[in-house]
Amino acid sequence: MKKFLSIVLFVVIVALINACSYQFNKDGLTGLETNASILSYEDCGLFINQERINTNEVGVGHEVECVFLGVSGFKQEDGMCYVGASMIVTDKNNNEVFNEADLFAHYDDEGLSPEDASNLTLKLITGSPMVAGENYIWSMRIWDKRSEGEITSKVTVKLK
Repeated sequence: MKKFLSIVLFVVIVALINACSYQFNKDGLTGLETNASILSYEDCGLFINQERINTNEVGVGHEVECVFLGVSGFKQEDGMCYVGASMIVTDKNNNEVFNEADLFAHYDDEGLSPEDASNLTLKLITGSPMVAGENYIWSMRIWDKRSEGEITSKVTVKLK
């Protein structure tokens, strides 16, 4: 009987873990770490000039994009998705260099089509007050404004 209860408990735990819909990925070349809960994505990477980069070293004045492809899981309301996105950049002393609370706030009334919400890009333009030779932590969050779904990403950007 004890063995049977252990097996049942194990099956219940496995089922609960699978039901949570959690995803994690770390890019070994750039160090980009991405976590997703309820929302999911097919691919995530760093790009400069529409080309995927395989390093976290970026020159001053460059525009770096973190691109999320195949994003799904948004709770739709009247056929539309309500997306939130934030970015925070901190220096080595954890001082905020940049903080944008909701990059998609201007879509709060009309929302985004599921097609538009499936490919999302967050952009960081390196420059003042960021300085060459320093490292910065770029933290990003995409969330569903109609559910608990979210994707978080973080990468150390080395300015050269």
